[in-house]
Amino acid sequence: MPERDEDRFLDDIAQAEAEQEAAMAEDAGDARDDIETLRAERDALQDKFMRALADAENARKRAQKDRMEAENYAGTRLVITRAGPKKQAVAYKFYRKGCGRDARVRQLWGQAAPFAGG
Repeated sequence: MPERDEDRFLDDIAQAEAEQEAAMAEDAGDARDDIETLRAERDALQDKFMRALADAENARKRAQKDRMEAENYAGTRLVITRAGPKKQAVAYKFYRKGCGRDARVRQLWGQAAPFAGG
């Protein structure tokens, strides 16, 4: 009889070890799933960060370009013409010559109109 109790005791130990190994394998599987979830979340956040960084860099470059253009045209007012953007004074001269204003003023006023652009 003592041998049977001993065999049963050894069977219980083997069964306990098998249950423990199964539990550890299940915990390892859960840990792997958690790791994969965290990696996916990290990748998504990294992508979002890189996009935000690129947007900030583009905004900085646009602001720098706008600032340089403002420095180049400081004190001048631009007007859009058929020939493209022109300074307001230059555009007015083109308009004045093209519309025939000076010729008409000269025709009406003669030499008494010094502003006729003689």
